[in-house]
Amino acid sequence: MDWVIKECSDSSDGFTAGYDGWPENGNEIKFTYKSTEHNIDAYAAFSQLYRMTGVDKYKKAADSSLAFVKSMYDGKKGVFYSGTNADGSTNTSNIVLDAQVWAALALGDAFKPYESCLGQLAKMRTSAGGYRFHVCNEKAFWCEGTAFTMLLHKLRGEKTAASKALAALESVQLTSGLFPAATGASLSTGIYLSDGSPWVYGKDAAVAPTAWFVMAQNGYNPYKFKSAKLSVAKGKAKLTINKKKVVASDISKMDRKTVKQITLGKKVKFIGAKAFAKCPQLRTLVVKSSRLTAKSVKNSLKGSKVSIVKAKNKKLAAKYKKIFTKKNCGKKVRVKY
Repeated sequence: MDWVIKECSDSSDGFTAGYDGWPENGNEIKFTYKSTEHNIDAYAAFSQLYRMTGVDKYKKAADSSLAFVKSMYDGKKGVFYSGTNADGSTNTSNIVLDAQVWAALALGDAFKPYESCLGQLAKMRTSAGGYRFHVCNEKAFWCEGTAFTMLLHKLRGEKTAASKALAALESVQLTSGLFPAATGASLSTGIYLSDGSPWVYGKDAAVAPTAWFVMAQNGYNPYKFKSAKLSVAKGKAKLTINKKKVVASDISKMDRKTVKQITLGKKVKFIGAKAFAKCPQLRTLVVKSSRLTAKSVKNSLKGSKVSIVKAKNKKLAAKYKKIFTKKNCGKKVRVKY
């Protein structure tokens, strides 16, 4: 994602589409258009990077992606446009399914002002129950889009719509268990490749619709990452909080205002950024684990009141003095045993 920041940034919100071709062959082309789909992906990835690392550049990048996505919304028509053209103007000619559905999957609570875009789904639903790539498709449907729209319906509790999408997909599933990219031999996307040829989907088996089908069946939203603050080699972290032993992977869901003491068990190997920022009474962090590294505690104490990190022995204290530094963990602390 650092490459995206470096190579796909310009003076405005959002990120450009990258490159086509190969510099080794002298035919590399830098794209200047921006895709709503790409920026939804970037928003999700940068948001998670910021949650994990606390590094401000990822927060800035996430905000930039989100600002671009929001700018592609036409409130009067209730639609997210697909992105911008090479000259920076908004492409209003091609209304695509993924810009509507992925926005709903990725934005969470921030999606509420844009609910009307889901009215586009009915326009893209075929008589067979599948969904088109864009509004101009006719009879054939797009299997990948049908699968992720099924997921959205499922997550929103829209059981009838989810069931119809499922039935449509099951009716075209191949004997191998995979799904074709589309149900037609040449499904138009309304998009043209850099050589001027149209981008179309055919009936060949494809990974994308199969993967989305699996996620839809399991109700798994790939845009929403678990907000685990602590991770271990197996299972959940063993903690002692206010002298009470607990097992958890996400302390962000606890009432952290009452936490005065935390002991991390011996299998803890990662502490998320700002993990203890909302524990105003916590002053000492007791660490029994020997698995922590400089990378796994990056910005972990940023914003916290922790002033002492207590290791279980002299050897670990010596190790942790090198990684629980203000520059690395985000706060000046004293390490002892």
